[in-house]
Amino acid sequence: MGLPKKTSRPIRVDETDYRWAESVTPLDGNSCQINVTIESQVGTTKRIYANCVCKMDWSGDREKLTLPKNVAAVIQHALENGWDPVSATEDFRLSRFDAIAGKMDHPYYAPDSHPEKDEAT
Repeated sequence: MGLPKKTSRPIRVDETDYRWAESVTPLDGNSCQINVTIESQVGTTKRIYANCVCKMDWSGDREKLTLPKNVAAVIQHALENGWDPVSATEDFRLSRFDAIAGKMDHPYYAPDSHPEKDEAT
């Protein structure tokens, strides 16, 4: 069964269509684990599962943390490491996808530390 269209997003990488979805698992304090599931829209039903741990900002607000460019980088990494969206026989699993996907430029993502509170106001 494919990813639901209501909760997943389309992306195209190297002329192949995929769908991806993000979920967040709260950890201790302001940390969370970002879980990304990616599936090809052609061929196999095998998926790419990627995750990483990050710190949330102090506000606690969040929207989607993963950007399409991050997902494209994960797909590219899987392809470069032998995963074939048409004929894969196993899921591709990747932890620390932030190391592959590059800087995750999102206002709610603080990879190294919490944003400093402005004590002057």
